Amino acid sequence: MERLQIEIRKYILTKKVSDSRRRILSSHLEQFLMFLASRIGCNPGEVELTNVYRINDTFGNLIRTKPIDSKVIDVYLKGLLPCNYNKLLLAKTTLNTFFNWCASKYDFPNPVTECSFDINAYKPFKRPARILTRHEVLRFFHCLVQKSKHLERDLSLFCLLTSTGCRINEILALRVSHFNFETETIKLHQTKSKKTQIVTLRKGMGKAIELYCQYSSLSPQDFLFVIEGKPMDYDRVVRLFKKYLRLAKIPEVNIHSTRHSFATHLFENGADITVIQQLLRHSDFQITMEYVHNNAIRNQGIKNKQNEEIYKMLN
Repeated sequence: MERLQIEIRKYILTKKVSDSRRRILSSHLEQFLMFLASRIGCNPGEVELTNVYRINDTFGNLIRTKPIDSKVIDVYLKGLLPCNYNKLLLAKTTLNTFFNWCASKYDFPNPVTECSFDINAYKPFKRPARILTRHEVLRFFHCLVQKSKHLERDLSLFCLLTSTGCRINEILALRVSHFNFETETIKLHQTKSKKTQIVTLRKGMGKAIELYCQYSSLSPQDFLFVIEGKPMDYDRVVRLFKKYLRLAKIPEVNIHSTRHSFATHLFENGADITVIQQLLRHSDFQITMEYVHNNAIRNQGIKNKQNEEIYKMLN
């Protein structure tokens, strides 16, 4: 293994990421390099991972050296506590991936895996997002049906968004060929996990989307939602979403709250939390628990005549 500064440069060159991401990784590793140089008392270009500890005799003569260990990583991460949690997390993640690379290349043990410093203890409290109640969802679609200038497109878009729990970017990446109208399923390609995943539509939704595609004269390779011949982008959908919220006199919520609402409404209707986890395609059960809000039973047993009228109109 060569000196750390050289190893960092070699590692950065192997990363297939954007230039901005490469600069961020380089910045974090250079900061770690400066920390080690200050700790050892040498120039940054002289730092070696195998010689982080220097043991001297009573006369100050060097006897032997020891490689970096988890204690050094703990000290470094604790020194970053004045920074925000996201920077702390990124610093640890960057070091972990770098030392994994060193382990694969030089059989050098990864000291980050042995760290005792728990950064999750400093994770800030995240206020749960406000969700749309079932009544608000109905009011939203009632307003959309009355006010939309592109009814078929907007209705299909927001029905998919609210009834599947998909992320907005997953919906916008859909092409007609991604649908199986017979089985009423979607094959998602642009997912957060970078894996192809299958989503089942609600009964009748596949036929509705098929009719929309025929009405819009879309070919199999066309994007499902376009505007002026171009795929709809995230900002345009957010503006539409806020427009219908405002017209329906619903307090503004983040568009990602449709995913939270999907999970909470399923829970209200008695769905098991593990089933909701599978539908949301979460890898961690705890993430799903954050999506299901404490007031999930607030609509239970409520009957509203206006709801029934809106249902009839949408059907």
